[in-house]
Amino acid sequence: NEGLKLAGEYFDFGHKRCAIIFPGRTESLYYSYYFAQPYAEAGCNILVVDSRAHGLSEGKYNYCSTREWSDVIAWSRFAHDQLGCSDVVLHGICVGGAAVVLAAAKPDFPAYVSRNDLAGKPDNFWQPDIDREAILARLESGMKIREARPIRVIGKVKTPILFLHGRKDAFSLPQRAEELYAACNAPKELVWMDEGSHSHLRINNQELYD
Repeated sequence: NEGLKLAGEYFDFGHKRCAIIFPGRTESLYYSYYFAQPYAEAGCNILVVDSRAHGLSEGKYNYCSTREWSDVIAWSRFAHDQLGCSDVVLHGICVGGAAVVLAAAKPDFPAYVSRNDLAGKPDNFWQPDIDREAILARLESGMKIREARPIRVIGKVKTPILFLHGRKDAFSLPQRAEELYAACNAPKELVWMDEGSHSHLRINNQELYD
């Protein structure tokens, strides 16, 4: 993770499985509390984290998952090696979901990660209408956001994935979710939710979401 100090909070309920929740851009770990409840009820310890350049974590930029994927792997190893959790589940919200996909496609992705849950995957985030922002981001930080589109790497993912997506999502379009799902070769399931936009799925479909 490039030597950055990253902050998180761990809730140990005495289980061997740990759910790590990765929030979206501009969201801190406090936002992740809301998504932790169903995991706790399902028998998971909970690790919520501040992404780099958010909350108490160090960093100057949010790299829209192009570098945060290495933090996903680092947190997974921390949960396993330091916290003693033999099984890890990753839950990514918005761009946090993109970071999880990019991490899962890497050759050194840990085998003890048993599942990825992706809510509102931002595969259509890199569209022509943000070309100017993409150019500025590359000039300022060096990140190449178009090279990190989840659709380009999801075929390499082997870990089972649960896709959670809203039919009214105007940011990560439903047809993009279908394309991402079709390109995934891992064991997979796609759950559609009728209400809620993007990362506001649980609050509008709590029973189904949980």
